[in-house]
Amino acid sequence: PRPDTTGQRIKDLPLQLACAMLNQRLSRMARVEDCAFQGAAVSTEELFQTAELFNMGVNAAPEKWQQAMEAALLELRRACRYGFAPAELNEIAAQVRASYKKQINSWETTNAADMADNLIASISGNEQMTTPAEDLRVFELGLARIMQNPELCRKALEQAFDSARAKLMLTGAKVDG
Repeated sequence: PRPDTTGQRIKDLPLQLACAMLNQRLSRMARVEDCAFQGAAVSTEELFQTAELFNMGVNAAPEKWQQAMEAALLELRRACRYGFAPAELNEIAAQVRASYKKQINSWETTNAADMADNLIASISGNEQMTTPAEDLRVFELGLARIMQNPELCRKALEQAFDSARAKLMLTGAKVDG
């Protein structure tokens, strides 16, 4: 497993922000009436501390699954090729910053059960437990690096979604009739 260090968190930030920006796009697309999918999102995860996975989930009516998958993949490929607008990065950065500030404001009133849950999650996830203030400090360090070179987000997404290694898994409910 990768060590949970400030440097690693800063290194991981471009992909985290790229996923958030792409999810924002996909969410906006899903709200348009004639969109083929009802919802779509991308994420990354570490599998058994041995492999990094890039996931894309698409929710669609059964008869539109193929068009939905094509539409979501097209937007993913577009983001990999062209990246993101400065406004998209600014919007996500503001959302993340606001979330950290909210956590900082409620830190003093965190109850023991929530603190224990956070500690257990950090141990089981091989992560260092840090305060929201420290998380915000590290975020701002990483964001400053990204603001100097926004292309880092596009490159991280492109590397995570290596279509030569991509596998497709379809799941869904059986439709009667």
